Parts: sequence; C-alpha cells; structure tokens
Amino acid sequence: MIEPSPVDFATATRHCANLHPSLRAGDALHLAICEHLHSSLVSFDVELCRAVRHYGIQVHPLSIGSAEAS
Repeated sequence: MIEPSPVDFATATRHCANLHPSLRAGDALHLAICEHLHSSLVSFDVELCRAVRHYGIQVHPLSIGSAEAS
C-alpha cells in the first residue's frame, strides 16, 4: 500500500485541471502516484487506460476474459 504524498496530490490537481484527457479525482491521483513511483498502471477501466497513455505511463489493461484465464 502506498500513501500519497503532497506532491502526488498537487500533480493530481494539475491533471484534473486538464480538459483532455478528462480524469476523475481518484483516477488522477492513481496516475500521479504511478508517475511519482515510475510504475505502471493495471486497470479494467478502458477510459482510464486511454488517459494514462496520454501521459506516457505504461498501462496493462485488463478485461473480464483475461481475469478468468488466470
């Protein structure tokens, strides 16, 4: 578990201010933490994966079919 830092919250605020791609607050915070930790994001959320790619973060999209195969 990662505790968000003040820098993560500031970065998330900047991401939310951008209209394209549009991000919800929680999604922006996840993106900010990934950026801060130089890590990738794994998600079922197709729109979030699309937005995260815009910021150059590595994404591992999941689908229900891929989860059942594991």
